[in-house]
Amino acid sequence: MTNENESKVNRKVGLKREEFPIFYLSGRFGTDDKIEAEWVRRTGCKYRCYSYVYVAPGAFYHRPRMESAYRASVEHKCRIAMDSGAFSFHKFVSGGVGATSGRMMAKANAMRKLENVEAFRQKTIEDYVEFIKQERKNWDFYFTFDYVKHAPTVYKITSELMKQGVMPTPVFHGDEGLDWLKRYIDDGHKLIGIGSADKARRTWKEKRYYFDQVFNMTEKHGVICHGLAITSLSLTFSYPWYSVDSSTWARISGFGHIIMVDPFTRTAGQVHVSTRESKGNLKSFNRMPKHVQKEIRRQVESHGFDFDKVRRSLDERSTYNGWMFANLAKLDLRKGEDKITWERLL
Repeated sequence: MTNENESKVNRKVGLKREEFPIFYLSGRFGTDDKIEAEWVRRTGCKYRCYSYVYVAPGAFYHRPRMESAYRASVEHKCRIAMDSGAFSFHKFVSGGVGATSGRMMAKANAMRKLENVEAFRQKTIEDYVEFIKQERKNWDFYFTFDYVKHAPTVYKITSELMKQGVMPTPVFHGDEGLDWLKRYIDDGHKLIGIGSADKARRTWKEKRYYFDQVFNMTEKHGVICHGLAITSLSLTFSYPWYSVDSSTWARISGFGHIIMVDPFTRTAGQVHVSTRESKGNLKSFNRMPKHVQKEIRRQVESHGFDFDKVRRSLDERSTYNGWMFANLAKLDLRKGEDKITWERLL
């Protein structure tokens, strides 16, 4: 396929926005392909997000277990969004974060030398391009290598990737004016990744103002958006996202939490249910009134899970939370005339 034809195919996208956004679940559950396959079966998960640097052999953060999980997802017909691992690259060369072995830490220390960073970055991009060409048939879309939150640099890298015969989904982080978002639209992109990690947008009001501007522009031009690492369900359901990626389901499981819809306040959020003590946690199951505990148990078991097992087992909480995220669009999230509200998931 020529670069010109590749461009035409990917710019068209062919992705249709539904009533509810798609959740591409990132993060690892299984320790091998069989366990991952069982998780996919039980949760009904159809959408997964993986990072190139963890799943590609030879990549600097390659994890055989993550590659195994990725292969299991592909085998079981999950739809895949592939992240470039640019954020991990930035952490790797700047601080060695995630370099858990002595070998990887030594490599990170070597890469942090200024004379090596550019060569390492170029090699990573070249390897990513090759991985794309090998695997893109298995993906819905894949992202550009936005290794810094600097709109001119990201735009330049995206253009360079296009010249190499691939068509990544561009990313706009809002660090510069909306003119950079408009450039992607004018270039013909129909799907754009939207980040919100700018330090200047810490408050709810600031985030809403930013997304209001973004969607005011994209909606006028028929462009759909993917939310990068959106941790707030309220933001997820307040805007017409095509999709978002989130590892919330996995992260909160480790802290003993599950996703619940409070039947009394009609608020969706986290509840600590682990049998292990959670001091000072006002949303701990152990501190709740008996009638609330009964309702939480009823909800969990109505979805086919053993509540006592969910409380005791990290794996079972991960499966339950995966099921919740995979089925948010199917759940009855209304009570009479009242729409459910959403609280921020940290």
